[in-house]
Amino acid sequence: MEFNHENEIRLLYCDSSNKFADTDVVKFDFPWEKIIEEIVLDPRMSSDEFDKYYNEIDTLVDSKIKISQSELYKVTFPSRKL
Repeated sequence: MEFNHENEIRLLYCDSSNKFADTDVVKFDFPWEKIIEEIVLDPRMSSDEFDKYYNEIDTLVDSKIKISQSELYKVTFPSRKL
């Protein structure tokens, strides 16, 4: 139920010619803003991980798409004085 709102698309790429074997990121000329409304990253990421991925994705999509971190599993505990 938690994921019913998602209209997920997964893009798979097979680099059979090893053109991109020496890189972790493959850039495609693609009209992202025409098919993607928002990118939501894993809620279990640390803030450093989130910042790293945010900056990298933001550069790839030219700041045209909202990028956030999911709050699906986020738990806030009340503070207590002992």
